[in-house]
Amino acid sequence: MKMSITPGRSAVAVLAVLLAIGCADNQAYVSTAATPVPRTGQTRTTGTTTTSGTITGEIPTSSASATPAPAPTAKPTTAPVTVSSVAVSPGSATLDLPGSGSGTPVFPSSAQLSALVYLSDGTSTGSVIWSSTATPTVTVSATGSLLAVAAGRAEIVAAAVQDPSRTATASIVVQANGVVGITID
Repeated sequence: MKMSITPGRSAVAVLAVLLAIGCADNQAYVSTAATPVPRTGQTRTTGTTTTSGTITGEIPTSSASATPAPAPTAKPTTAPVTVSSVAVSPGSATLDLPGSGSGTPVFPSSAQLSALVYLSDGTSTGSVIWSSTATPTVTVSATGSLLAVAAGRAEIVAAAVQDPSRTATASIVVQANGVVGITID
């Protein structure tokens, strides 16, 4: 933009407007020096001052971007969450075969197990896969429900879904109906 300013009231007004523009967009400026000094990234055009006080020249323009580039952000690295341990509750149970008298609190033919998987980040979950080492003796459901099938012994295994090599077991004994251990003194 070319400009020419002559001394007087209108020159002061124009100078004030140019100063306001320069402050608002931080790109253009007016200097009372004979040769304006451009900022980095700006083109430089020299101006001249005449003996009558007239300033002539061009306002420098910027070729630099006004918006800074965003700084790169590092992705946080987190350690993988692993299984610390598995626990089963209760750890043992005695069941009776279904039949007369079974199913009562004295002669239970079924039971419910629960499991917790403790993780390396301090949390826990109940995500396990249940299995029986002797399905002809005791069966176990996907939710940990036990059912006596035949007299004998079995281990019920709870394996962590995240790491099936991490397990816990419960020892189960299945006895014939109505066996009660009574001691008389």
